[in-house]
This record gives sequence, structure tokens and C-alpha cells, in this order.
Amino acid sequence: MPDLVFKSPPPDVELLESVDRLLRDWGTKSPDLQFVSNGVVHQSPGVVVFQWTHAADPNLIITVTLDDVRRARYLHVAAADPDSAALLTTGLGRRFSTYSVEELRDAVRREGANDPAAFVRLAMVLDREDEASSRLIQEGLESPDTEVRANAATAVMHLRWPGFRDAVLRARLRETDAGFANLLEALSRGYAADAPG
Repeated sequence: MPDLVFKSPPPDVELLESVDRLLRDWGTKSPDLQFVSNGVVHQSPGVVVFQWTHAADPNLIITVTLDDVRRARYLHVAAADPDSAALLTTGLGRRFSTYSVEELRDAVRREGANDPAAFVRLAMVLDREDEASSRLIQEGLESPDTEVRANAATAVMHLRWPGFRDAVLRARLRETDAGFANLLEALSRGYAADAPG
């Protein structure tokens, strides 16, 4: 299920309070929509993840990530049932201002060289393979800038679209940065493992 990337989010405390308040309101109106806040469930340099779990279904989880590394605030719904995840994501998306796929594609076109994390933000909101996004990410893999290539590779890892296979193999063969070459090698092995036969 794709993430929702918040557009011009309010200060972090207000954003978290807004999500929490909305989930409590939903729970008041419908017993089927009761979520319990788990607070902070992950913290690493520049990244903090807050989580809410459905009261009756521990596999139905909503997270909000405050990600200073990728300069983004985003929400993810995880569920065993993809339809439940899609319904919740759609409902939450209607309540908050979030980026569309096209807006994030435009950001990669305009700012990808100066803001390499734009590639990852684009990957977060994609729910199906599309040619325009695929082409942009593959172009990122060919960038002369190592940070751009690394972020494009992270987008590939997030999406794992079959159409990236050949671009990853080509990028691995010409990569000169040792650290990034290791990432491409891991990606290549993943695609080889997924290959039929």
C-alpha cells in the first residue's frame, strides 16, 4: 500500500495531534475503527516513527514517520487485508493535504539533482508500476552524482518493480563507488532470485 506524504505539514506536534484526534473521532463514531496509540516505536538519527494499532486487529497498524533524512512526513497503513489498508489510506488521505504522484514526479524532474531524496518520496506514493515514474528513477540510477544514484536505488528497493531489473544490472556493472556498488549487488541478487526458472 502506498504511503501518504504530507504536503507542507504543520509542526510535528500538531501533525501527530491531528492524526491522533482523527483516529479517536473515528473510534467514537464506529467501534470498528478504534485505534490505540503506541507512541514512539522507532527512533534513529533523523527519523522518528509513531504508531497506532487497531484495538481488535494487531495486524492493522498506522504509522506516521517524521523523517528529517528524506525531508518528509509520511503516513503508512499496514494490514493483512489490502482492501482494509486501501480504505483507511483513502479515508486518511481525504483529511490531510498530501502530495499526488504527479506532484512528486514533477519534484524529481525539477529538484532531483539538488534534492535526491525526492526519488524516495516518489517511490513511497506509488502503488503500481508506471512508465513515467520508472523512467525518472532509472535516469536517477545513471546520474553522475553518487547521492542521486543511491536515492534512486533506494526507490528501486522500495518498489521492486520487475521493469527495473535490467537498469539495476547495468548500473551495477558501471558503478565505481564501492559502498553503492554493494547496494546494487544486493539489488541484483534480489532480482536474480525473483527471476523465473
